[in-house]
Amino acid sequence: MAAKDLVCGGIRRRIGNGNSTLIWEHPWLQDELDPIIHTEMPHYLSGARVEGLIDQDTGTWDPHMLADIFQPSDIPRIQSIPVVPEYDDIWYWYGGPNGCYSVKSGYRRIVDFDGIVYAVAILYHLWRARNGAVWDACLPRPTKLLTIAAATMRAWKDLHHRAPSQPRATAHHPTAEQPPPTPAAPNADATETALPPPHASLPEVMHGEVMTPVKCYMDASYHRGTNAAAAGAVLLDANAATYLLSAPH
Repeated sequence: MAAKDLVCGGIRRRIGNGNSTLIWEHPWLQDELDPIIHTEMPHYLSGARVEGLIDQDTGTWDPHMLADIFQPSDIPRIQSIPVVPEYDDIWYWYGGPNGCYSVKSGYRRIVDFDGIVYAVAILYHLWRARNGAVWDACLPRPTKLLTIAAATMRAWKDLHHRAPSQPRATAHHPTAEQPPPTPAAPNADATETALPPPHASLPEVMHGEVMTPVKCYMDASYHRGTNAAAAGAVLLDANAATYLLSAPH
């Protein structure tokens, strides 16, 4: 019951044939912040349903009916909603990708999620700046730190809100967007390679028709007497082949 206002504030009516949705009483416009009709309700239309705004012959919005009843700002908001006469109207949760309420989607609705991500990015780069001051005697200006934090936040959001990726290529049918890998040079060192950039995903190996991710194990060390540090990683592919990577500092 404590979450009743939250849930009621995030539910909407999805229009099918309009038979069970009230024009003025129900939130049915596809507007996250303002799903209610702005036009003042005439007393003779109390209890009117959305189906009365639909041309039953064409299965589309009746432009003459809309122009007679609603103020100009409401008309395009209504016309942007698709009409599906063969389906009934249903309730759905506006904040969820599948239309269902979840605690996570409710939490996102009441919390400034972008603000949280930005705060985390700032804390992370403050920690990096502190390490740079201790080990490299270098401290960035606050404005530069905030700029870097904002760029990190944008990169994180782009990564987690990107469109669904295209189907991966198979061993027999590589896509145009993903050409086959170029074979390594005959004299290339097969046991050492450069570390990927921080934003790169782990490489993947082909195993029949399935893309199997490579496992990566990492560790680092520091020698107090010489002030020397080193980091290393071990990559294991699907066949348990080992690739060693090292980065002494």
